[in-house]
This record gives sequence, C-alpha cells and structure tokens, in this order.
Amino acid sequence: MYKKVYVVLLKPINFNQMKNLTRVLLMAAFCMLLGCHDKEPNNPEPPEPPGSTDPVVMVMKPATVAQCLQSISDVGVMTFKGLPVDETPRVGDIICSGITENAPYGFFYRVAKVTANGGNTVIETSEASLEEAIENADFSKTFNLDEYIIGIDDHEGNPIELSSLKSSQTESVTIAFPFDISVKKAEGAISLKGNVSLENELVFDVSIKGFKMDYMQMVYKMKQEVQTTLGGELEGEAQLLGENGFTIASIHLAPLSFMIGPVPVVISHDILLVMKIDLSGKMEVTIDAKTEASIELGVEYKNNQTKGIQKQTSNTTVEPKVTLSGALTITAEPKYSASFFGLKNFNSVELFAGISVETKLSQEIAAIADLLKYGLNPEVIISRIIKAGIRAKLKLFSKQIMNVELSVELLNEPLIKGSVFPQFSDVEVTDFGVAVATADTPEGSLLRFIYPVSQYGIILSENPLPAIDNGWYNNLGAIPATWTPATAPTASAFLKDLPGVGEIDDDKTYYICVYFRNVFGTFYSKVTKYPDDDDDNYVVINGVKWATRNVGTPGTFVEKSEDFGGYYQWNRGTTNLLPAKDYILSGYADPFSWGQVRDPSPTGFRVPTLEEMEKLFNETYVEIQDTWVNDVFGIEFTDRATGKSIFLPAGGYFRVGYYDAGQGEFVNSGDYCSYWSATTDRSQSVPDFGYLWDYDIEFVLAKNIRTVIGSEIKFNACSVRSVKD
Repeated sequence: MYKKVYVVLLKPINFNQMKNLTRVLLMAAFCMLLGCHDKEPNNPEPPEPPGSTDPVVMVMKPATVAQCLQSISDVGVMTFKGLPVDETPRVGDIICSGITENAPYGFFYRVAKVTANGGNTVIETSEASLEEAIENADFSKTFNLDEYIIGIDDHEGNPIELSSLKSSQTESVTIAFPFDISVKKAEGAISLKGNVSLENELVFDVSIKGFKMDYMQMVYKMKQEVQTTLGGELEGEAQLLGENGFTIASIHLAPLSFMIGPVPVVISHDILLVMKIDLSGKMEVTIDAKTEASIELGVEYKNNQTKGIQKQTSNTTVEPKVTLSGALTITAEPKYSASFFGLKNFNSVELFAGISVETKLSQEIAAIADLLKYGLNPEVIISRIIKAGIRAKLKLFSKQIMNVELSVELLNEPLIKGSVFPQFSDVEVTDFGVAVATADTPEGSLLRFIYPVSQYGIILSENPLPAIDNGWYNNLGAIPATWTPATAPTASAFLKDLPGVGEIDDDKTYYICVYFRNVFGTFYSKVTKYPDDDDDNYVVINGVKWATRNVGTPGTFVEKSEDFGGYYQWNRGTTNLLPAKDYILSGYADPFSWGQVRDPSPTGFRVPTLEEMEKLFNETYVEIQDTWVNDVFGIEFTDRATGKSIFLPAGGYFRVGYYDAGQGEFVNSGDYCSYWSATTDRSQSVPDFGYLWDYDIEFVLAKNIRTVIGSEIKFNACSVRSVKD
C-alpha cells in the first residue's frame, strides 16, 4: 500500500485574506471527516485480500490453473479467465505452480502488473528467485534420470524401442544405442559402427537460510561406454558428420517436480547423444576402440561464489591399423539440457562431455617437399581426450548467482605412440662393396606396426640427395607391418651390381641411403657418403665441408665445439689486435676478399665465402635451431639429408678501441655471436676509407633475433668458423 503525501506551497497574505483562508481550511477539514473519494477508474484494481498488506507467495491451486489459465507468453504475460477475486494476486506477490493442465512446466514469477477487463485478468510478471520466496529450506535428492525416460528418437526423429532398458528401481538403467554410419565422398568412403551405453543421474542440493541462498549444487553424473569400429579410406579436411555431428539418439525425459519448502519446482530436460568425426589429411584406417568413462559436470554456488564442477575417470583400449597423414578424431558427445519452469532464456543449464579417440601424426607428411623426405621419423599418437562444457543461467535460485560458461579439457592422455616409417641404421659399406642397413626394432612402444611399405631397397647416386630419378637402386620387395629383432628387415646390395651402375669409380664421391615406398610416396633414410673420408674436424652441410670447431690460435681448432676460440679482425691472421685507427690506415680492409696468406684457419681450411654461408642458411636442406651445449648457448645447423650438424657458440665479439685496441670491450659474450665471412659487403662504404663492412653470421639470444647473415665493421674482432677446401 502506498501513502499519499500532499505538499501545500504558501505565500505572504494579509489579515482579510486569512479570514477567507480560515473558511477554506474549515471546509477542507469537514470534507476529510466525511471522507473524500477519487473517481472510480474504468478498470478498477482488484480488491486486496484481507490480512497482511506485504507481498506474499501464492501457490495457485491446480484446479484454478487448469480451469482459468488461458496462456503464458514467452515474456511471462499470463492471461486468466474467470480468476476468482480471492485468488487474484497483487503487484509484488510471487505466484507459482507445479505441473498442471495448461502449465506443463509449472511457473514461478513475481507480479509486476494486474489488469482486469471483461472477465479476463492479465498478469504481467518479472523474474523472481527462490530466496525471495522461501525463508528456510533444505533439499537434497539424487534422481535416476533413466527412470524418467518417456521416449527416444533416432537421427531422423523416428521412435526407438525402449526394450533395451533395464527395469529396476534400485539400480541405474543402462541404455544401449547401436549405430552404423557411412560417409561416401568422391575422395573415398568410411564406415563407423558401434554401440554407446549410458547411465544418467542428477544430483540436486539446495539450502536456504533466512531468505538467503546459502548453498546450491546441480551435478549431472554420466557413465558412458563407447565401442567403435572405424574403417575405410578418405582424403580431405572436414567435419565428416557435419558441424553439429550425427545425432544417434534424442532422449526425452519426463519433467522432475518436487517441493523446496512451500514452493513447487519443475525441471524440464532432455539428453542428446551425438557422434562426430573430424579428418584433416589422408587416411586408410581400421580402428577398434573402447572407452569407459564416469564424468560429473555441474554448477555450485557457495560462499557467494559460483563455479563449475568437472570430474572424470576413464579407461580406453585401442587396436589400430592405420595409415594416416594429418589427424582423425572420433567423438561421442552426450549433452544434458535442463530448464526450470521452461524458462530457457533465464534459468537453464547445458552440460556436455565429448569423449574422443584422436589419432594424429607428429608431423604432416602428405605434402612434404621431395627435398625434405630424408631421415623422417613421423610417429602416430593415439590419445584419449575428454572435453567438457558448462553453460548455466540460474537467477531462479538467487539473483546473486552469476552466469557460468566455460569449456575445459579434462583429459588429454596419449595411449599409443610409435614410429610408422621404418627407421634404418646408417648405411655401412664393407670392404667388399656391400651396402647394408637394418631396420630398428622399437623398444617399449605399444605401436607394433608401420605404414605398409610396398617396395624398398638400396639407392646409390652421385647427387648428395639420392633419389629414384638420379641414382641406381634395387628392389627388395615389401616390408612386413611388424617384426622382431630376429626378423628385422635388412636393406643390402653389392654396389657394383645395382642395375645400371657399372663400375664404382674410386675417384668419385657417391651417396647411399635406403629408400622405401608407401601410400604417401617415396621416402629415404639418412644419407651416407661413400667413400666416407670425413674426419672429426669437419662435416658436410648442404654440400659444404664445415669445420666442427672454431679457430683458436692461428692455424689450430679449439678442443670442443662449444669453445669460443680466438677473435680476429677481418683479413688478419693474428689475435694481436690493432686499434681501429691503425687498422683503417693499414689497408687490411681494402680487399674484397680475405687474403689466403693471412687466413688463420688450419691447413686445408679457409674462411667461408658469402655463398657458402648462404648455403648454410638454406632451410630447404638445413634445419636451424637455437640450443645449449654444456650450458653454452648457440645455434645448431643440421643437414636434413645426412643428419650431420655443427654448433656455433655465442661467443660475442670484441669491440676494438679507436686509439688503443686494449681499450675496447667484449660485447654480449654468451648470448650474441658474429662469425666472419671472406666476402666484403659492397653495399656499405665510408668516403675516403672504402668498404669497412664485411658479411657475417649473427644471432642474439637476449633480443630474440633470428639467426641472420648481417654485416660487421671490419676492425672489430669476431669468431672464425672455417670450411674445408
């Protein structure tokens, strides 16, 4: 009830005016005693029921709802016909009902406006919360949802017989859904067969104390067993069963209806079971998988905070036979959706758990360039993945409860991992000219097969990257999918007997490796040079013989690859440094290339040219990565064909003083390097002094700068990594 307050504004008046005012005030007092009434409106408000004038919670009689309720709009406008006066709510009241005729989901609203007209009563409403309607209440119950199943439809909406349900009042009901899905495309076809079994429970706990929500928890518990068999050949990149997957079953549940204190609560809900297949790449596969999982998903309100609940335990067994490039994921995803009083936009919960078996390669091979097909070791990794999502709007319980929306990965656990290309040892050549390499037998791997190899053998070539089209090779047939150490495949050949090779020229250098063919093409093992005249002082990287260690004192290498070595000014063969002023005037900087007589490299080696440095940086043939060797930072360059590598430590450089060389300083030793080339940078010059810069190899750890070919001023002192003539 509202109290009317009248406010009168007065101005100064004289005595005669006061006489007239007195008469007016007496008349007004007389009217107030008799009682004054406003004119009746056209649509009078319903009379208030006797008793308290405070808002009340009105649980409407089922018979009244069934007989009088005409409609409930999406925005909560309720229309009654013939609603009794004593059952008509007032503005501010909370009205509610359980499941009745004309209200299959019940209702729960706060009254915002009541209008009566011609026998109809229109009630406009707003949201209400249980803590506003209930002073004290505790409710806790676990619902076996499988006992509430009233129907199941397949993906086309056709009813599924419920004969597979276990009838029990004490045990969970298990629902078993067989499925048989086929996908046919121009690039191939696959089939997915199997069975999904589900057990479902809902745990619901509420505690309200003194018109305040103290605790609320709603948890969906699911036990799932998925058995799948996937087979076929297909290529592409797509969600093979569509963006939303293939619906195996839509499970329709009868509403849950219960009382929390004096208020009826109704939950309408259903369960959707979806299968998904995601493919990226090319596959030829047969996979039998079985996953058992127990998952709990829900939302909890406690201590004025709302959070999601996610728990899982699971077990998966897989028997794979797969040839795959890319990734393949099979997912079974149940989704539980619930709303309170049918108000999906205001009070609803969606919980889903995707249980997947993912098969993927550690590296993509379908589109690998021919130049990179040497020494590959792709591994198939089969993992069990569980992803869950929660979306909840629960203002029904308390307006303080925040909406919850999250998506989490509960589990990503590798089950099987193993090489799918045969991994051969380095080719060795006997004194009799027989080349031999044996396939490794993986130790400790659960994966005991390789991608089918239709042909393999030894290949010999004068090209540093031996290939079918540039060499001589034999054909040793197919490789079995599995083997033991005793039966491991061996690639061998008398080199002179390879078809077309003729005689082996002792003055030539040859390159040997194992080749093999599978569904993705022809691949090669690491390359061996023959005859192998390498020594410990150099290795071949992309056709250039690089020293394995820095130059130390003139004419020597340091002992270890991580040692920094000596620091040299450009075109000088000594570590006795000149001041920058003297160096510029000396003429050392004038030549366009480093003079041979002043080269500090050991006999048979020299400072590399810019062209040789550029070959070292050709990432088609060379892998470049930063690394640490015995706590020394540097860059490692690895020949992709042979696997041979060199390590360049970050020794910094010495910035020479202008008038006194000793007054200079070391710069960034340990996280920066500068290695001389023999080639002058002609793009930079200083008037009257000529070309003072030279090309060099640079990288910086502290500034995260990529390894590059840069320029350094010639009078500074840098490291030298030589090449063999």
